[in-house]
Amino acid sequence: MRIATVGHSLINYKQYNLYETIGEKGLAECKAICPSSWYDETGIPLKKTGFELKPLFPTSKSWMHYWLVNLKREVLEFKPDILYIMQEPFSLFTLWCLKTFQKYPFKKVVFGWENKEPKTTNYDLSVWKQSLDLADLVVCGSKDTERWANQLTATKTMVCPQSGIDTELFKPIDMDMVVPMDMEKIEYDLVYVGRFAEEKGVKMIEQVAKELNLKVLWVGGRGKIVPEYGDKLGWVNYIDLPMQYNKAKLFVSFTYDFQGYAEQFNYCPGEAMACGIPAIISDNGSQKQAYENSPITVVKEKDTAALKETIQRLLKADHKPELLRNWVVENLSNEAVGKRLVKAFEELK
Repeated sequence: MRIATVGHSLINYKQYNLYETIGEKGLAECKAICPSSWYDETGIPLKKTGFELKPLFPTSKSWMHYWLVNLKREVLEFKPDILYIMQEPFSLFTLWCLKTFQKYPFKKVVFGWENKEPKTTNYDLSVWKQSLDLADLVVCGSKDTERWANQLTATKTMVCPQSGIDTELFKPIDMDMVVPMDMEKIEYDLVYVGRFAEEKGVKMIEQVAKELNLKVLWVGGRGKIVPEYGDKLGWVNYIDLPMQYNKAKLFVSFTYDFQGYAEQFNYCPGEAMACGIPAIISDNGSQKQAYENSPITVVKEKDTAALKETIQRLLKADHKPELLRNWVVENLSNEAVGKRLVKAFEELK
């Protein structure tokens, strides 16, 4: 089977590595097509057995026109069995793809994360519904997404995350082996990875950490909140993230509903668990669903007393890193997610 997947997010290793894995494992032949640049990221061409990443480089002032016209050429030259559109159904890009390729025999699949009831969002429901109706399958990032998709269309749906976790990259690291003997080994009680934003619960995590006099490592940014307590790093290179998780005893995410925001998935707890680090999350949005039946600890959103008690308890508890890691490998690794997608795609043929 041949899968062509398209969208701006594929410029990121975290996204295209899923299709790289599908190709490497011989599950399908994949081609990922993305723009040559997106904000501060640059697409780098990559070709190996079973997989190709194809960034489209502009040659004219009309960047969007180039992207769309050449995207069509790249897709048709690949002759896919499946066209997987990795942008939300309410995106005009998604609708353009579905209409442009409507007359071709390969199956069209769209992906969506949106987990808020459609009538409560600012998106154009007519675009959303047209996209869903034109697709042969809608891959939903959560059960909440699937519920709202089913309100808008009779198109077949399935629940599966947009990408998996690279469990070869995210794994336990023996810090004694990487920190020189003449340097102090810094160990943190908590690590937070993500945006420094109100809805991410940064202020509440900071408050609890300060009250407990904990060592905290903040990794991230791109938000209006700058934590004052603890050590701060900016956004680190993705391949350096496992090192940051491995510096801490616990990972914490404490998101909550704020101005229409609700957590759609959150890969960071899974990355931490793949490193053998216990994770704490709130029950906000679809985050709890994403880690259902996993060895993760869930607390009620905004309940700082419960968060405080949970952190204290887990810092004293004995943990089995292999149990945390094994769950991620079996459920959220790129190979596990890839097999689920390929199986669903094969059923469409």
